Amino acid sequence: MVVLGGPGTRWGPVLGGILYMYLDHRLTAFGTSDAVESLPAILSRPLSQPLFVLGTVFILAVYFFPGGLASLRSRLAPLLRALPSRR
Repeated sequence: MVVLGGPGTRWGPVLGGILYMYLDHRLTAFGTSDAVESLPAILSRPLSQPLFVLGTVFILAVYFFPGGLASLRSRLAPLLRALPSRR
């Protein structure tokens, strides 16, 4: 939860906990859905395991958002300032 939300911040672990619980519930429901069961076996087996998908999300979060989601605003601020406004 801290990895997803961001270590060293006050609201990072709260955000990570909410996101973790949401993903856990949604991935469990998705893994047992007919959409996953109708896929070929090479795709349906890993997608039917919610912990496998959640682990993949953790790996991608550490790779692409090393400071967690809480630090995303400060990391994107220079990019947003560099983009011209649409006005």
